[in-house]
Amino acid sequence: MAISTPPPAHYYPNEHFPQESSNSNLMDEFETEIELRLQAALQAAQDVDRRYGLCTPASANAWQIVDDLYSSSLRSRQVDDTVKAVLGSKKSIWSSFE
Repeated sequence: MAISTPPPAHYYPNEHFPQESSNSNLMDEFETEIELRLQAALQAAQDVDRRYGLCTPASANAWQIVDDLYSSSLRSRQVDDTVKAVLGSKKSIWSSFE
């Protein structure tokens, strides 16, 4: 039998139940995970280039994964915000590539 709603917060000991203040920790963990995945994807894309050659379908797919991970990273958002602040544009710098 599946439980359709989670148990109330007082059901869990405090050290096992995430509190509101842990949201920043979750974001830090998320960003760390994105960075680790990005580094792995970069290495994999370079390996695919060596194995299959540049501009092959395998290479294009590998680099698309790198692009997707980078675009979801905090670093990408910071670069975008900085460029907007400097250039005064409300348009994303990445929109011309979409």
